[in-house]
Amino acid sequence: MNLIKRNPAFRAIQGASIFNLVGLSIFNLVFLIYAQQLPFKNIAISLVAIANTVPSLVSLIAGYIVDKQTKSLVNLTILIRVGQTGLFLILAWFINQNANVGIFALVLGINIVSDLLGEFTRNAQLPLIKQNVADEDIPTAMSINASLAQLLELITQVVGVGLLSLIGNSFAVIGLINAISFLASGLFFLQGRKYFKSSQSANRQVNTKLSLKDFRYQLVKAYNTLKVKPYAVTTIVIMIFAFSLSAPIDPLINLSLANRENLLIAGNFGLTITVFNVVFATAMIMGSIFAGTLLKKMSLHGAVGFAIGSILGISMVLLLQFSVGITLIVLGISGIASGLVMPKLNTFILQSVADDNIALVGGALTTVLTIGVPIAQALLLVIGNTLTLTIAWLTELVISIMLLGYLLLMTMKKRKAIG
Repeated sequence: MNLIKRNPAFRAIQGASIFNLVGLSIFNLVFLIYAQQLPFKNIAISLVAIANTVPSLVSLIAGYIVDKQTKSLVNLTILIRVGQTGLFLILAWFINQNANVGIFALVLGINIVSDLLGEFTRNAQLPLIKQNVADEDIPTAMSINASLAQLLELITQVVGVGLLSLIGNSFAVIGLINAISFLASGLFFLQGRKYFKSSQSANRQVNTKLSLKDFRYQLVKAYNTLKVKPYAVTTIVIMIFAFSLSAPIDPLINLSLANRENLLIAGNFGLTITVFNVVFATAMIMGSIFAGTLLKKMSLHGAVGFAIGSILGISMVLLLQFSVGITLIVLGISGIASGLVMPKLNTFILQSVADDNIALVGGALTTVLTIGVPIAQALLLVIGNTLTLTIAWLTELVISIMLLGYLLLMTMKKRKAIG
C-alpha cells in the first residue's frame, strides 16, 4: 500500500476504481434480483447473464480505440463517467415503474450501454498505470489493483443484498447509488488529473485514424511483439484453455453439493455454498496480494502452471469424493492460484508490450479468454446433467493433466535451450 501513498496518480486511479467497482458490484447483484422478480423471470435472468458477457466480447475493439487516444485517456475516462452517471439517473427513473417487457428491455439496454462504455475505461487503466508507475513497481501495482477489486466485490455483494432489504426493495435507490458512484469515480480522475504524466508515445505523432487496415496492422504488430518473448504466445494459448477449463468448476461444485450430502456443512446447502464462496474469494484476494509480495518473482508461465495444477487438484478431490475439509483446503489453494494469474498477466503485458499497443493486447486477451467460457460451461454442464458428475469431473481432470503435461514439457525445453 506504500505505492498508493507515494504515487498520487496511482492513488487517483485506485480511488476512481473503488467507487466504480462499488457501484457496479452492488448493481449487478441487485439487477439479478430485479430480474428474478419479473413475471418472465427465466428469460430475464438469461438475458442478464448474456448481457454481462457482451462488454468482454468487444474488449478487443475497445482496446484498439483506447490506444488511439493516448493523449486524452484521462479526459476520455472523465467524460465516460459523466455519461454513465446520466444513464443510471435515467435507469433509476424507470426501474421502479410497473414491470413489463418494455421497461425491462429499456433498463437492460441502459445497463449494456453503460457496461460497453465502462469497457473503454477498463482498457484505459493499463496504459495509465504504465505511464504513471515505475517499471519496478508494476508487479506491486497489479497486485494492489487485483486484490482491491476482489475484496470490494466480496464485501459489496453482501452489502448490496442487505441494503436492498433495508430500503424495501427500492431498485431506483440502487440505481441512484450507482449513478453517484460513477460521478465520484469521475471526480477522482478530475481531482487527480494534474498528477498524470503523458507516455512517450503521447509525445510523438500518433496515428489516431481508425480503420480496418490499421486494426489488422496493430494486431500483427502486437503479435510480433509477443512472439519474440520465449514461449510467451504458447503460454497465453495454454492460459486460454485453462481459463475455459476453470469456468465450469463453480457450477459443477454447486451440482456436486446438491447431490452429495457428505460435502454439506451441517447438512445445509445454502450455508455450504456461502462457505465455499467465501473461502475461494478470500484465497483469491490472498493470491492477488502474493503476486506483488511473496510470489513477486513468479513468472506468468509459473502462475499458469500453478492454476492448471489447482484445477487438477479440485477435480481429483471431487471425483474421488474426499471430505468437505480436504475439499475446502484444495479450493483455497485453487483460489490463491486464480488470484495470481491476472496480476501476472497484466504485469507481463505492461512490461512486454509497446505503449501504443497495451490496451489492444489487454482487450484482445479479455475477448479471447471470454469466448471459450460459454462453450466450456455448456459442454461440461451438459455432461454433468445428462450423463454423470463423475464423467464431468473426469473430463476436467484429464484435460488439466494434458495441459499441465504440455506446460511442463515446454518448461523442460526452455531450460534445455537456456542451459
